[in-house]
Amino acid sequence: MARTPNYRLAHALALAQWSNSHTARTINNGARTMGYRGIAVDTSRIGRWIRIGEIPRPPIPHILATLLTEHLGQPINTSDLGLTTAWHTMPLGQLLTPAELTALTHRAAEQDTTPEHYLRTIIRLVLYTTSAHRPLNTLASDTELPT
Repeated sequence: MARTPNYRLAHALALAQWSNSHTARTINNGARTMGYRGIAVDTSRIGRWIRIGEIPRPPIPHILATLLTEHLGQPINTSDLGLTTAWHTMPLGQLLTPAELTALTHRAAEQDTTPEHYLRTIIRLVLYTTSAHRPLNTLASDTELPT
């Protein structure tokens, strides 16, 4: 399968005036600051993202988008960088920060359910209230949610 260069990422890094080595250092430092452990991006990896369109594993695209947003002073998301993936197939640990995953796990345990089921319930609650244009605090605790 032939890969194509990621011009969106190249453009964003050029706007930020970040070299590949600076980008790698910034991601590694930013990841640690955000509470992620075990992320070690190197210069050659950044080059592959740009040259052959390789997509980094989560949460790296989100970290990079956050760091570029802060640096450039304008909203940047992962699709702006050409770094989107099929988020619905990812494990929760790749979608959430470690602190968010811990909080979700504790809340789910309080309800005697799995984190995935608890998260689906929250999403349904938000979708139901948004579509009905009702604030969250007006729902009774026994409200039947659509499945």
